[in-house]
Amino acid sequence: MINKVYQVPYGTKDILPGEMKARRRIEDAIIRVFDNWGYDEVKTPDFEYADTFGKVGTKGDFRFFDRDNNLLALRSDMTAPIARLTATRLQGGEPIKRLCYLANLYRYEEIQAGRQCEFEQAGVELLGASGPAADAEVIVLAAEALQAAGVQQFAISLGHVNFINGLAQEAGFDAEQISRLKSCLRRHDAVGMQHMADAAGNIRPEIKRLLADLLFLQGGAELLERVRGIVTDPLCLSALQDLQRIYELVEAYGAARYLSFDLGLYRSLDYYTGMLFEAYLPEMGYRRRRPLR
Repeated sequence: MINKVYQVPYGTKDILPGEMKARRRIEDAIIRVFDNWGYDEVKTPDFEYADTFGKVGTKGDFRFFDRDNNLLALRSDMTAPIARLTATRLQGGEPIKRLCYLANLYRYEEIQAGRQCEFEQAGVELLGASGPAADAEVIVLAAEALQAAGVQQFAISLGHVNFINGLAQEAGFDAEQISRLKSCLRRHDAVGMQHMADAAGNIRPEIKRLLADLLFLQGGAELLERVRGIVTDPLCLSALQDLQRIYELVEAYGAARYLSFDLGLYRSLDYYTGMLFEAYLPEMGYRRRRPLR
């Protein structure tokens, strides 16, 4: 029998002196970038009432009861706690609020390279602002934060939730089919995407092809132009216009060299409604993507 006194729980790890020193330098550098952009650092509790998170992430949450039988959850995401903090403690003042954080998060994960059940996340929340200008600001800030952390070679992929929603509408999918579609995107299930395309009703062959290839719709500005000539759904067209405008604004900041588009990019948190992005570093990460074909 293993003596658990000498072990750490599943999905956690100790951080040793040398690594901790390097880690602290990186954290301080990232927070300085956030501060230079006018973002104020905040801190929320490690656990909240479970209702704060709603249905988001319940499958992977660490949940427990307190002595009064209130259901609590270790935070698995920072957006909900910061929204709660803003609504209860930061009412009034400037209509646009720039907040940043450095926090430990907790999600039950199958352990693999790059994933732990306890992990640290640095991020920002731009509240009260929307549209391409706000999106471009956050993307450029992310690029500067990576550089401050010592990363010079990286790529940022942009996607848009409304492009996926609009394509599903154009295919005539019902709620259950849309849920399956997004599940395939989350799991990068190319076979499942092909089945979704094959099962689509009486739609144009070009839309069937887009559905089948959605995981591989990656590229530069020419990709947006090509897809714009195929889709007709207003949500799709609006999303493509947003992405084009974001690209132009990031280009004005001088950071467009890092950008490409990934129209099949989708995250598991259902409250994402507009642009989303991911950064990729060479020889770092835990997921491989197939190239554009």
